[in-house]
Amino acid sequence: MGIMGFLRNRAGVIIVIAIGFAIVAFLLSDAIRSGKGFIADSQSEVGKVAGETISYKDFNNRVEQNSQQFKQQMGSLNAQMTGYVVENTWNQTVSGIILKKQTDKLGLSVGQTELFDLIFDNPTQQVKQIFTNQQTGQFDRATAVNSRKSADTDPSGQLKAQWVQLEDNVQQQRINEKYINLVKNGVYVNTLDAKDDYTNKNKLVNFEYAYTDYAAVPDAEVKVTDADYKEYYEQNKYKFKNPTETRSFEYVAFDAAPSIQDTAEAKVKIEKIAGGLKTTNNDSLFVAINSDTKTPLIYQKKGSLEPSLDSIMFNAAKGDVYGPFISNGSYKVAKLIDSRMSPDSVKARHILINPAAEGGLDKAQAKADSLKKLIQGGADFAALAAKYGTDGSKDKGGDLGTFARGSMIPAFESAVFNGSQGQVLVVNTQYGVHVIEIEKQIGLSRVAKVAVVDKAIVPSSGTEQSAYQKAQSFLSGVSSVQQFEENAQKQGLNKKVGENVTPLQASLPGLDDSRKLIKWAFNADKGAVSNEIFDIGDKYVVAVLTTI
Repeated sequence: MGIMGFLRNRAGVIIVIAIGFAIVAFLLSDAIRSGKGFIADSQSEVGKVAGETISYKDFNNRVEQNSQQFKQQMGSLNAQMTGYVVENTWNQTVSGIILKKQTDKLGLSVGQTELFDLIFDNPTQQVKQIFTNQQTGQFDRATAVNSRKSADTDPSGQLKAQWVQLEDNVQQQRINEKYINLVKNGVYVNTLDAKDDYTNKNKLVNFEYAYTDYAAVPDAEVKVTDADYKEYYEQNKYKFKNPTETRSFEYVAFDAAPSIQDTAEAKVKIEKIAGGLKTTNNDSLFVAINSDTKTPLIYQKKGSLEPSLDSIMFNAAKGDVYGPFISNGSYKVAKLIDSRMSPDSVKARHILINPAAEGGLDKAQAKADSLKKLIQGGADFAALAAKYGTDGSKDKGGDLGTFARGSMIPAFESAVFNGSQGQVLVVNTQYGVHVIEIEKQIGLSRVAKVAVVDKAIVPSSGTEQSAYQKAQSFLSGVSSVQQFEENAQKQGLNKKVGENVTPLQASLPGLDDSRKLIKWAFNADKGAVSNEIFDIGDKYVVAVLTTI
């Protein structure tokens, strides 16, 4: 369960890594759709790797499919994640092609029996993600088998095509693993290498030396000629070679951030919400309906709340409401639902029962209740966990170790921290039905359950329209680099520079999601003024390309 909590809290990073070779450069789609630019001049080709051409059509099909899969897992991507995935997935595409050529040379393959095992019996991470039961959090083998059978009779052929691609991905990933294992097993250190390394690291010598500091020579005595510059250039020019094409451009940004009036209107709204939060009898429902950020109401220890709330809530009375206050671009209001003394950490073990394997939640619940009675009657918990458990902890007798608040999913955490030492509980979560024994509760400190409602301070349509009109007026008066600089100076605009921007770059300082602007730069001629106003975050941007 510690792992479950970790996955839940850090899904944004872990899912990208877990998909591995299965995901294919989906965020390069903007480059693909443009049909030209930094990857290839041909509109039918995305690129060429090791002599193998990646066609627009095939690549775009994979892009769309993997993009949808990724959005189902993540919902949306921020600029930082976009930048990471763009570069990472392109590198995976390149390495995938190169690896395939090497494995084909060696004749590495995956048989049908092995492939069946990788999909249905010991599924890979990609297969698990596709066929994980959302309610139990466990791999649903029956659904996977039925889906594969349905693919052969699917009249549209779409399901069949998806299964062919999935099997190809699983097969190639396994072949790559075999190849990497071959390389690992072929790398070793013999005794001569070991002795040589030991000698180099441990042999000591004594020597004397003299030196003259550069600063000891007056600058006036050093005469640098054109020949010296040329010689240095010829010897060092390799250091300044660009590994890829870059663009530099200047731009001005017209701020469409919320105005004072927008902020005042947002404050009026949150003040009404504050009154409702104070009188509501259902805090969870109220937060779910009114808050922009939906978070479960759980007990938190001191230091877990944001600084502006932490000291106030831990000194407030039950039912007290604080706010409105501004935090991270939002108005917020908070209510103390409850505070109590609670353990700092808990040692527990559990038996996880999979409802899908039991034939439904009711049957899984009945089985859990039976196991609870056996344990309360003196049965060996570890033996029952090993026999009936369905997660990795069963091999350790269900032991989850000792964990602090925030390590587990809310329902599980609430049960073990609010229960008592020695208690056996049955708890339902999205992963299944848990039979939990609270072995030990350690420490004691105050925790608080706080309901927080937030409303983002956003610009009104009037504010946005005003900023856009200023950008439009500026753009209509420029058609060259010189005019761009003159008009920016006349209007007192702060001209900024995007310098040496790479084709896969996702953002610029102060401009989080700049893909449209960067796409334009890689399709424009030197000296060109942007043919559109770029809507980036809370800014409208006009740019001119200065360097290729």
